[in-house]
Amino acid sequence: MEDKIRGHLFNIIVYTHEPKKSTYFQHVVQPFIEKYPCRAIFIEGDLTSPRDYLEKEIENGTDTYDQLRIRVSSSRLFQVPFVILPHLVPDLPIYLVWGQDPDSDLPILSQLQKLATRFIYDANCSHDLASFSRKMLKKFDQLPLDLMDIEWAKVSGWRDVIAQVFHSQKELGFLRKCCQLLIKYNPPHDIEAIFLQGWLAAQLEWNFQSLASNEHTQTIHYRDNSQSIHVTLLPQERPTLREGRIFEVAFDTTDHVTMTLSLMEKQSKVMVYLSTPEKCELPFSFPISDMEKRSHAMKEIFYHRTSEHYRHLLRLLGEIEWKKETTAQGALR
Repeated sequence: MEDKIRGHLFNIIVYTHEPKKSTYFQHVVQPFIEKYPCRAIFIEGDLTSPRDYLEKEIENGTDTYDQLRIRVSSSRLFQVPFVILPHLVPDLPIYLVWGQDPDSDLPILSQLQKLATRFIYDANCSHDLASFSRKMLKKFDQLPLDLMDIEWAKVSGWRDVIAQVFHSQKELGFLRKCCQLLIKYNPPHDIEAIFLQGWLAAQLEWNFQSLASNEHTQTIHYRDNSQSIHVTLLPQERPTLREGRIFEVAFDTTDHVTMTLSLMEKQSKVMVYLSTPEKCELPFSFPISDMEKRSHAMKEIFYHRTSEHYRHLLRLLGEIEWKKETTAQGALR
């Protein structure tokens, strides 16, 4: 591999120690490493094997990437940073994709972070969303590198659409009157719906009151200075959508105005419907980006810096003790 150094753009290191998560994160990064010139290093830890081993396999990829795969037992994990160091292309960004719980206390996490320029993780790997949120807030102040949450990137399309719909003071005034918010998503994974409602609540300065869950829905109660707001997260099967994807967001106001944003998946756009007690407005639409598109995903995950909005979201989620059955639905557990 060292004899065929190409015009790489970045290094990428992917760490997992569970087969299910290895498959998922391989799927996440594979489109990027096939399209964009890079050096890819996959580390597969084995925390249960009694065998003491560290196996290294070098694979020549396509014209755009080379690949190193390391399989290692728990007892040899400490050696991994020293093994991969000679294989990193110097003077290029190093993206660390951590495919386990970001709250992990494994020493290899801090060792790999010392090499990285960007730490990429998935909130859906966390077993406790409130604890995750509080700990990640601390990491923002402690780690001298960029951080990016894959789940935050996944809801970027919906955040952009909502920002465009409510772009003026008039539309923001509509949001201020919101008393009911309904988010429909394709089950079983609810983390994107949780993130989208949390982003809205944090930006609108809603104060968390309570959380109620049952087999089919979650209802989060907030309050602002003048009224109560009830947020409902409703799972509905949509076989044509990827698991967890949001397909409808509906706002109801105190003066009985309803605005519904509905995903038209084939056209990659969101239709906006507005109705008042007197009339229904003509619908209009906005394009929506999606993580399935490589260029969009590449920008969101590997190049965009996480905004202050994400920090505000973490502060809010850190106040809510999510029910175990809520986060236990995560794709990666």
